[in-house]
Amino acid sequence: MDLIGVTERERFANVGEYVSFAAACPVCRGEAPCSGGQALTFGRLEWSIEADCAVCGPSAICGSGDMPADLRERLLGERGPARLELPQQGARTAVIMKVIRATLNVELNEARKMLQAVQSGQHAATLPEIEQLARRLRAVGVEARAVRG
Repeated sequence: MDLIGVTERERFANVGEYVSFAAACPVCRGEAPCSGGQALTFGRLEWSIEADCAVCGPSAICGSGDMPADLRERLLGERGPARLELPQQGARTAVIMKVIRATLNVELNEARKMLQAVQSGQHAATLPEIEQLARRLRAVGVEARAVRG
């Protein structure tokens, strides 16, 4: 999605959150200290998990788009969910739904449900996920912000 209305500063500002945990080493399956997280980098969602195994040494797994469900749950559990705030309720509903559809790759019915969830404060996700949606909405002139809680 084009981010023409987004400032250069915002376009290059990264938003991320990370957690530390113990998990199985991806190589030997022994327990290793790990860290992982998600970041909004140049408008794209990226995730990574790093392990520092005493036997195998450091390793990393990285990706973009949807992150592993267990990492997402860890982030939401430790950092808490973020919500999308739309101060001008009801403004430009069709535009908002179009952005939701494009950003989250959902059908019209699902976008409508998500908009209702956003407006009622029920839609929650990780901070980078919500910030991506907020930036894309601001790019088309809709006042939106990611908030914690």
